[in-house]
Order: sequence, then C-alpha cells, then structure tokens
Amino acid sequence: MKKILFICLVSFLIPLAFALDSIEEDGVTLSLVKDGNDYWTVSSTQELFNFTVENGNNGYNISEINITVPDQFTFSNDTLSSNWSSWDCEYIEPKVTCNSSEDLLDVGEVIEIWFSASADLENEINVTWFVDLLNISNELEVSITTGIDGKPPQINEINMTYMGSDLEDSGNISGREPIGLDISVSDGGIGTDKAWVHVVNSTDDTVQEISLNGDGIFSGEVNTESLDDGDYTIKVFSNDSFGNLNDSEEVGFIVNPLPDFEVSSFSWSPTNPSSGDNLTVFSNVAAVNSIDQNVSLVWKLDGTLICEELVDSAKEVNCTFTGFSGSGNVSVEVDSDDNLTESSENNNYHSRIFSTDLNVTILNVLYDSESYNSSDLAFPKYNETLILNVSVNYWNDQEVVTDLDLDDFEIYDKWVSGSGNYEIKENELSNVDSSMSTSGVYLITYRTLGISGKTLEYGNHRLKIKLNDSGHLGESDEWDYFLDGPSLVITFPEMESSVDLNGASSKDVTFDINVTNQGNYTISNVQLVLIDANKGATIPESKIEDCKDEIGTLGPGKSLICEGLKVEVRESGTRVTVLFNGTYESNLLEYEEDSHSISVSDSGDSDDGNDGQEGGQEADDEQWEDESPSSGGGFSVTPKSLKSEDYLKITTYPEKVELEQGKRITKIVEVKNVHDIEFQNVKLKITGINSSWVTILPSGDVELEPLKPKEYRVVFDIPSDGEIKDYEAEFEASSSFKTKKQSFTLTVLPGPELQSTIDQTIEDCQKQIAQLEKEIEEKKSKGYDTTEAENKLQKLKEEFNKMLSYRDGGNYKSAYDLMDETENLIEETTNILSGAVALSTSGSLTGLLTGIEMRWLLPGLFGLLLLVGGYTWWGRHFKLKEKLLGKLNLKKPKFRGTGREKELDMLASKIKKKDTKPVKTKKKIKIDDSVIGNTEISERTKELDLIKNLVKGK
Repeated sequence: MKKILFICLVSFLIPLAFALDSIEEDGVTLSLVKDGNDYWTVSSTQELFNFTVENGNNGYNISEINITVPDQFTFSNDTLSSNWSSWDCEYIEPKVTCNSSEDLLDVGEVIEIWFSASADLENEINVTWFVDLLNISNELEVSITTGIDGKPPQINEINMTYMGSDLEDSGNISGREPIGLDISVSDGGIGTDKAWVHVVNSTDDTVQEISLNGDGIFSGEVNTESLDDGDYTIKVFSNDSFGNLNDSEEVGFIVNPLPDFEVSSFSWSPTNPSSGDNLTVFSNVAAVNSIDQNVSLVWKLDGTLICEELVDSAKEVNCTFTGFSGSGNVSVEVDSDDNLTESSENNNYHSRIFSTDLNVTILNVLYDSESYNSSDLAFPKYNETLILNVSVNYWNDQEVVTDLDLDDFEIYDKWVSGSGNYEIKENELSNVDSSMSTSGVYLITYRTLGISGKTLEYGNHRLKIKLNDSGHLGESDEWDYFLDGPSLVITFPEMESSVDLNGASSKDVTFDINVTNQGNYTISNVQLVLIDANKGATIPESKIEDCKDEIGTLGPGKSLICEGLKVEVRESGTRVTVLFNGTYESNLLEYEEDSHSISVSDSGDSDDGNDGQEGGQEADDEQWEDESPSSGGGFSVTPKSLKSEDYLKITTYPEKVELEQGKRITKIVEVKNVHDIEFQNVKLKITGINSSWVTILPSGDVELEPLKPKEYRVVFDIPSDGEIKDYEAEFEASSSFKTKKQSFTLTVLPGPELQSTIDQTIEDCQKQIAQLEKEIEEKKSKGYDTTEAENKLQKLKEEFNKMLSYRDGGNYKSAYDLMDETENLIEETTNILSGAVALSTSGSLTGLLTGIEMRWLLPGLFGLLLLVGGYTWWGRHFKLKEKLLGKLNLKKPKFRGTGREKELDMLASKIKKKDTKPVKTKKKIKIDDSVIGNTEISERTKELDLIKNLVKGK
C-alpha cells in the first residue's frame, strides 16, 4: 500500500519557536528544524537541515528514509549524518537516503537525519521537500515546504519635508528646523523588519543615525540644529526579517550658514536734551549671511511701541521720541516676533536709560574738618557749617557740568525727629565753591538751622540737593545729619486721662509736671511760664506761682518736677497746656506741651457731696499703673482701661523689598501714635533679617506726640554674598505701652556676578541637553530602549525652558531657584541613558524577544534556546529543559549521546573554521552595538560548548 501526503506548510514566525511545525500522517510525525529561520532560507547561505521522524504507528517498521533535495538547493555532504549509528546515510542526487536492514524504526522510536544545503535561487519562492518512508509492507510519502528569501526589501520612495514644504533632493535649507522623512519600503518575502538612515557629511563621516518608525511607510526626522554648514547625504537602509539588506538609496541636502541680525549700541541727538526736547536715537543693524525674508524691528519707550519697520539687510535705523522728559528706557529689537532662526539669538536687543535730568550725587560731607560718608553721620550744632561735596554730571553721557553757580542750587532740609516735611532753606546755602567744576565737583556751604521760633530742632535731619540748569533738572539722594543741642520733654506723670463726675458739677484732678532734658547740651534757667486749661477748667494760681519760681539748670538726661498741681475739670475734652522756657548760649528756648487731655463722664451717683472726688479716687487709682522712669528721667503712665487699645500703628511700610546682592536701598516706615497720650520711648526695629544688613534712622528711642506720625528711614544694604532667598521679617514698633508688628518679605536677588554665572550655567545646561538628545538618538538608532530616558529628558526640557524664560524676563532669582532641579534632571537623564538596555543584543533574551535579525544569531541559537526555555536544535522531542531538571528517562542504548556528541563536534568544527576564516565584507555592518565578525562567531563557540557540557551532564 502506498500513501502520498502533500502538505505546503508555512510556519508562524514567533521569537521562541525555531522549528517548523510537525506534520503527522498515519501516526508518523515528520519535523524539520533549520539553523536559520523557521521558514525562510537566505540565498547563497549554507544551512543545516535536521529532519526528525517519530514512528507512532505500531503497524509501521520503517527501514529506509529518502529525502528529496529540491532543485533550488545544492547539497553539501560534509555534515550528512544520523543519530542512529546503525543506519547508513548517503546522497545520490537528488535524494538523501538513510536505511538499515536490521535496526528498524519501530513504534515509539525517533530518528534524526541532518545535512547541509544552500539555496541557489536569488529570489523569493516556496520550495517543497519530499520524504519517503519505506518498509516491507508499505510506503509513506510526506512533504514539507520552506522558502528561499534572497531578495532584500524594495525602497520605493523617499520624501523629505522642511518647514511644511517638500524638500527636493540636494535642496537647500537656511534655518535649523527638522527635516521630515517618509520612506516607502515593501518586501514580498518574509517581510520588512526595519528601516533606518545615516546622515553623512561631505567626508562620508556619519553624523547622525536615525531609527525610523512605521510599517510600509517609515518615518523619522533629521535634527539639523547640531549640523554645521555644508553638504549632507541621507543614506537609507532597510532589511527584512531574515536580514537581507538594501542600502542602495540615498538623497542629499545642503545646510546653508545661518543668518544673523545684530543691533549695535546707541548714538543719539541731542546728547543731553532739555525737558520737552525731541530725542532721536540711532543704531546700526548688521546682517550676517543671506537673508531671504523681512524681519520686524521695533523701538519702545518703557515698553510702549514708538517706531517699527521691516529690515532684510544691514542698515542704520533710528527713532525720534518727541517731547522727551524725565527718564525712560529706550530699546530696539530686531526679529521681535522671533520668526527667523539665527546663529545667535542673544544679539537682537539693546536698551539704555535716557534722561533729561542731571546726575547729582552727594559724595561726602565735611564738618569740623572731618569727612563723613552716608553711613557715618555728622553731628553739628545749630548755626554750624556743613560743606557738601557734590558731583554733577549730565545723565546720558556722564559729561561733567562745569558752569553752575549758587543760583542753580537749592537745598532742602527735613527735621525727621519732628515728622515734618522738606523745607527749602535758601538763606542757609551761603556759598558754592566751583574751583573743581572742571571735574563736575562743587563744594556747597550749608549753615545748619538756627533756633527758629525759640525752638531748636534737635535730632535727626535729612538733606537733599536740587538743581535747575537751563531745563536740566536734578535731585540728589537723601543725606542725613544729626543736629546737636538741648531738648526739653514735658510729661504729666500719673495724671488722670478720664474722670467720672458721679453727678457732681466738677472734679479736681491732681497732677505733676516732669521736665527732662533729652538733648545733649545743658539748658539754663528752666522755669514754668504758663499753665492753662480749657473747657472751663481752672488751676489754682498759688501752685502755679510756686512752679514759676522754681528756676533750675538741666544737664543732659536731668529732670525737674512740679508737684501737687490741681485742675478743676468740668467738661470732657479738657486739655492742659504747659509752657516752659530755658536758655541755651544766651538764646531763649520755649517748649510747649499741649498734648494731655482729659475725658469726662458722669455716672450720676454722687459720693457724700464731696464733688465725687474722694469717692472716685479709689476707682481712679485703679485705672493706672506706674511704669519705670523713662530715659529722660521723667515718668510715663499706662491707664489700665486702655490696655486693649492699639496705641501705635505702623501706617506706612513696604510689604515686599527686592534687592540685588551688593546693592543698597532706602525705604520709609511710618509709625503713628493713634492715642491722645504721649510716648517718649518709641523705637523701631526689624526681626528676621541679619542685623548688619539694616540701618534704621533714627536708631534710638524717640518721642511720639499724641495722634502724630513718626517717619523712619530704613536702609537695606545686602552684602555681595548674601544668600538668595525670601526672608520673612517683621517691622516692630514698640513703646512701654504697646508693641506693634507688620510682616514683610525681603527678597535677595542675584547680583551682577551671580547673574553672569547663571547665564553661563544656562548655556552649559543647553549644551548638555543637546548632547543628551544626540546620545539618545544614537542609542535609539542602535536598538536601545530609550523610553525612560526620553521621558526624563522631556521633563528636563520643561524645567529648563521655565528657567530660560525666567532668565530672559530678567527674573534671575526664579531662574536660580530652578537650577538645582534642572541639574538633578540632567544627572538623572544621564544615569538612565547609561543604563539603557539594548532592544536587540546578540545572545541575549531581550534581543530574541524584540525581533533581532536571525541570521546574526546562528548557530549561537542553541545557547539562546536554553536561556528562554525553548527546545534544542536537534528536535523538540528530546526535551533538554526536562533533562536539565533531571526528568528525562532515556530507555534505549542508542540514545546514550554518542550521536549527539558527534553532531556537536561536527558543528563545532564548522564554527571553528568560521573563527579562523577571514571575514570578507565590503564594509562592516553595525547591528546594535556589535560589529558582526570573528568576535560574534567566538561567542557562538562559547554557547556551543555550554550546550555540549549540558548534554554530558555537567
């Protein structure tokens, strides 16, 4: 009986199956395992074909197996063998015949026959292998189909696009935008595996390796940002899953030098305009390399657009600012809408401050032949001379002003301790020494204030100089000095501020008067001149006369007290007015105190007909608490009933102070007495900031009259190494009654030196990011998994762009705050990239699972199969994995391994020949990180030795 079974078998190509699916007929199973792909054989490549026959039919006793080699293959007798030594094998064209007359293939037994053959057809075609199985009673013919793939993929079309338009072969680009690639590839055989491109320069050096994504149409981008000027070629590569490579197609493009616009510094006319003049500002625009488009150019004044035009080449530009007055920031910017890619984006902008004002600076002050700077106050007495050393320059070009005289200067003086405003002091400016005017320096003689209105303005004063020279105005910064002299302070210790008439028509209030010299010079002949009360209140004359008779001399810090005075109070709002006189260097001084008022209430409960005085005294006494003596030797009192009131308020203060390292700024803080009692020891301080960074003027205790404000000058002076951060601080105004606080923030900004460092760091980061992008592309084109690195790089770019945006907007602090995070992300991206895993690495499980070209892995395939738990190359039915686990039970002597060791030795001999045989390739083909050659063959030898040792049970 003869049975013929014809089957054309196309196997599923999956990474873990390297044998063709078996064919079973009447219980006889035929399997074919190749050292190549499951199905396809590459043209002109010799492969080992291993046929396995398993007899599962007890009616068959097979004595001969004939395998017909198809016409498209050439048989090689070098490796013809069988794992049954009792069977003889020979090749008689076109068949391989193996037989034995004695040792038949009985039911349940398996035999293997292998030999080498190479495909002769350089095409893509299916071929059929016929296998005849014979014994005495019957013949069984089984066929199995493989394919020859000798044809690489076809590259049908290459399309390049640039900035939304098609880019022809050898086309020119001027910018550095990406070139898009769409490449059409097809394959009629095993199918296209992947496509990639190399970008090479004019000397054939590869500058970019780019993986393309897709199926049929493969897409990617050429990054032109890092390319120098010159000619480039895009070489296209595509291979099928069997490794047939097509590298025959290429296109070119030309990178032109990037254009660049640059604006230069300004010139202007007139050089120093007067207020209201027209100011014309000029600049030169330079254009490097060819420009093929118009770009915008705008002039602005303090951010407001004044002039605009389009430019396409080098030219001089100008803008006229009509009726220019005061100070303003004039700027010019080319390519203001950022439509042009340039070789440098940092030279398109220029600006400077222009002003019709003069630059007036008080350099120092001379007093009593000593020089004082802004932080070291002079302490003159009244009517003494200060000489102000003043520098005057024109603002715009710093040209010195040489023709000023006394009539051009005005001086203003402000008594800070008296909380007054600036007052012009025309008569006190007595002389201007212009002997150094050729250097713009003038010595201005200023006589300090006299005793005006019988009052000496003791304490802190503030000066400033104003100039008006033919329409050029100028004003100096403020300059402080301290006027020495005596200063009487009058208080009413323990005097009631409120009384209850309790139904009576009036009530007597007993009080004392305390007079203290809080200045630093002695006052003579101190005496009470007048005590008066309003609202119908009366004061007994006898006591007043007693106080008037008390004449005394008060040195600094000394006090006099008039005791036991009485005032009969009838109406609410009664105010007691006191006037004291004294003499100082034969000058009469008058000090009037009218700040103590008394509120009156009437509960209607009379107390023993004694005007309510005694009955109310105990309650009144409970309304007061004695305090310790004030700094002047007088006394201050605190009414218990007013403990919950504010007393003080900080009415003016900066909520935020921003200052660069190494810079100084002055802010005004106003503290107000919101009650109708006087405070003698009000002091302002700042907490939360290094005390050496702050100077407060006045620095000591000051007197604060009822319902009056006090202005403090707070100088913030940040050292050049001050830490960049936001400092949460407080202004704290305090007296013996109350402490009032207001929070504010001091922001220390990067100074010029640190700004320069930030600029350099940003430039370095930009270079590192570009290098990381390049390395990721290189790794990606070599088959590495760069997904995690790309994700981290995207986050890095987002942080860097924020930092760049802050810097470009002048916000160096925010840019500085982001630097640590940006640098951390650079390090993290670098570490991730250095640990990237290759998607297709020879001899690795990862390579198998991602579809590496199979031809480069053979015959190292055997070791790989062990790693992934697959079957060995000599057939699935030996179950090497189970043998490794000690589960394989070999029943017959013929399976002791003699045949297997023999075939391994044969294969080792074949591999060793390849190890010593020169690799004849026109050029090395880089697959992932390996260059295929003797190195990889040696790795296969190691894998084969591993298999042999495992088979021997090692």
